[in-house]
Amino acid sequence: MVRKDRGAAAPGVYERTFLADGEKILSVRITYPLAGWDCENRGLKRIEKFYKKIFGSFQKYCQNRLRAEAEQDRKTCLEQGIKFKPYHASLCHSVTYYSDGILSIFYDRREEKDSTQRFLARYSETWHTRSGKLFEMKDFFGGGRHWKKDVIAAVSAAAEYAVAEGNDVLYPDYAKLIPRYFSARRFYLTSRGVAVFFQPCTLGPPEEGVPVFEIPLTEPVTDEEEETIL
Repeated sequence: MVRKDRGAAAPGVYERTFLADGEKILSVRITYPLAGWDCENRGLKRIEKFYKKIFGSFQKYCQNRLRAEAEQDRKTCLEQGIKFKPYHASLCHSVTYYSDGILSIFYDRREEKDSTQRFLARYSETWHTRSGKLFEMKDFFGGGRHWKKDVIAAVSAAAEYAVAEGNDVLYPDYAKLIPRYFSARRFYLTSRGVAVFFQPCTLGPPEEGVPVFEIPLTEPVTDEEEETIL
């Protein structure tokens, strides 16, 4: 039988440790976006609902499927006389930009076993806070005919600089991999510009984590009400 301790009481933070016969088998940490915010307008309410669904689904996954997997793993280890190594899972977010009708968030999903990473992925959204609708990457680059080609070129230049400076360790053929693994959905906004990211292991070894390249914005963009926001 698996026993559970009580979750954390901090607003928007879910923390729980699952036990089996007094031994920790799984620890979980989740930080819910917009928790504790004053979501009075229609847009923020819609955004809050979006994240409650995603993060709530991950919470249920941990409480049921992942917990059961950890429990079975422990049972197998006991039968084989092998030391069991506990699991850890998290879904934690960062607000990277929130001003003048725009909200940008990324969140990392991690699963580890005894500090050894089994899964890591990053996701992101950038929102109109008035309407609760999503921005697209092209909105920040004029949306012209060749905007994607220009962004890939800017990312490639940033990657080349990072490698030359010794800041990033990428695969030797990273220049070919960038256009292959580029996705217009993988970005978030910062005060310095647009951060374009790639999933782990696509451009470099696992220990490099999530490769991120920032592209400065040279022109302002406007929200749906034609108000300048950057």
